[in-house]
Amino acid sequence: MESPFKVALQLCNDASLGRYLVATRPLSPGEIILKEPPLVRGPFLHTVPVCLHCGKILDNTSSRPCSKCGWPLCGGEACENSPTHQPECVLTTAKGSQINIKNFGIPHPNYQFVTILRALHLKQTSPETWRKLMQLQAYPISMNIAPPNFICNFFKLKDWSEGEVMKICGILTVNGHELPLTHPPQLVVYDRASYLEHNCRANCTKTFTDEGEILLIASEEIQEGDHLSICYTDPFWGVENRRQHLFQTKEFWCICDRCDDPSEFGTHLNSIKCPNRPCDGLLLPKSFLQEVSAWNCDKCDGIFSNNNISLLLGKIGQELAKMPKEDPKVCKQFLKKHEKVLGPHHFYMVDVKMALSHMLASQNFEDLSEGDLKLLLQITGELRMVAEKIAPAERRFLGLILYRFAKASIEMARRGENLEEFYSTLTKSKETLMEARDLLKNEPSLLQEGRMHLQIGLEMKLIDDLLTKNK
Repeated sequence: MESPFKVALQLCNDASLGRYLVATRPLSPGEIILKEPPLVRGPFLHTVPVCLHCGKILDNTSSRPCSKCGWPLCGGEACENSPTHQPECVLTTAKGSQINIKNFGIPHPNYQFVTILRALHLKQTSPETWRKLMQLQAYPISMNIAPPNFICNFFKLKDWSEGEVMKICGILTVNGHELPLTHPPQLVVYDRASYLEHNCRANCTKTFTDEGEILLIASEEIQEGDHLSICYTDPFWGVENRRQHLFQTKEFWCICDRCDDPSEFGTHLNSIKCPNRPCDGLLLPKSFLQEVSAWNCDKCDGIFSNNNISLLLGKIGQELAKMPKEDPKVCKQFLKKHEKVLGPHHFYMVDVKMALSHMLASQNFEDLSEGDLKLLLQITGELRMVAEKIAPAERRFLGLILYRFAKASIEMARRGENLEEFYSTLTKSKETLMEARDLLKNEPSLLQEGRMHLQIGLEMKLIDDLLTKNK
């Protein structure tokens, strides 16, 4: 069967794009495009001490130093001899002195070396993997880690140049993915998946298998010749936040279609309400891709200074940053307080609604008040609309939102007195649950979303039994 993608190795005119992947045939939503294991996997460059076999957080009681190299592990001989741990063990042992870590629970500077050592070790143990790794792009991004000459001298690395060490550091920074299968997550780099370009409205979803392989899944209809993309930043942030984050971490300013549209495809993720009363319009600048000087109302002739709006949004943002978002009451107060100023789908409001949705759905639905049930239905409906328009690649998020909407709908109908309406709601909710289950079908069983996929299957069977009895 023809591969659904090919690597387009030619350089694009846009220096920020470089190499990229294009579809070689039409792809349907949910279709798996790519599955590949990591080239290198290890702890992030700044982390608390973790076991270098399983990745679990260590403390004074659970830590056991490797007898050869001194790096902390959580088990016995099995951990010490695991292939995962061998690269840093071999290279540390070769330098003639062990690593000694006594402080736990806070980031330890020695852990910045582990994944770098694992990548460097490939030159000796897997030349083909090393070749693939060294072909990846590495921008000269400033990093808060030890300089290459220190790394080379500290570990007495004679088989690697300082240039190779520097490039490996850049490759890990530019191409690294967060693998959320352990706590804390791990840093992984893949081969072909590293050619995926960025788009704030990506057409591909990335997820992982329990073994750490990456899965690339089409999130919408993709035509032959279309570029394949993922989102390098948080797709639910506002445009200025996304673009600034991309520049700081990837050194490019995004100019995708979504960033080019101030309304964010009609979701008004950045809009605030017009202060001119009785106008009910929304304010936006003409473009976020150039310096913003004024915001214009979409209904009246109002024009407002960007300085004043920036001060307003900055104040609300500071309030949000300090707010305990694990408290439903505080979240409700925030929404009520700012609904007169922010658009209903402003990214600040979306952020709080996400947190509130999670907290409400974490309770037994039978224990929710009627007001909270109605609020959950409203919030999940809004979040679904926003996600489908600006972030269809967030299949995990959409699956969770659809599940919460279906469960709240069923509980609301159960409390009613109309039996016919209850069974009608069951039928509709079963369709919603089927959609949620499909969105979550490729999620690893180690994550909540993967476990929820199995749970939804059981709940759908219960609905089938109820509907069968009603016939």
